[in-house]
Amino acid sequence: MVCSVCGQDYGLTHNCPGIAPQADIEEPTPTRLRFAPIYYFTQGWKIIFWDGAAIRRASRDPNALPYGIVFWAIGAASPLLISFVLLASRGFPIGSLQLRELAFLWAFTALWDFLRFSICHLVAKHLLGGHGRLLPLFRALLLGSVVTWLLIIPILGLFLAGIGLIILIMVVFEELEGISRMQAFVLSVVVNFVFIAIILSFGPI
Repeated sequence: MVCSVCGQDYGLTHNCPGIAPQADIEEPTPTRLRFAPIYYFTQGWKIIFWDGAAIRRASRDPNALPYGIVFWAIGAASPLLISFVLLASRGFPIGSLQLRELAFLWAFTALWDFLRFSICHLVAKHLLGGHGRLLPLFRALLLGSVVTWLLIIPILGLFLAGIGLIILIMVVFEELEGISRMQAFVLSVVVNFVFIAIILSFGPI
């Protein structure tokens, strides 16, 4: 006979465990690039808010990488562009030299984040027993970098974006590397602290 509650076969007696939990049904992975900026924007915020299914979807979705790059680029460039606009509005001349400096800072930020995420991956893999792969990690991390858009908020945005980046690394590495939440949190805090300390050691530029 088959139990009408749990669906198990049984003979004369049956110790019913109750209703079986529903399987985590996830969306099929897209096979080609699709135009869905709002969807990927909301998925990026779901990653920040501890949505494990969103992290796994992003790690498998090839579209998450180009959208993540766009979100990251906007987040990285927006405070720099705002600074230049404010300077221009106050009468400071903005020429080709300043624009080259802006491009240099943007490229430096890209290299900085690539190194930061890669070092986190190497530490997780070789010291904490992680088993993630770099490309899926970058898909989820870049998509979740939409949190850097908070940098456009004066003063408070810097604090919120910093906290958001710590959370981003923690939840993504916990989900995709298979390390504990505490390990992921310590990894995120330590690596971000070291990188910030390196920046501050150079003093004002």
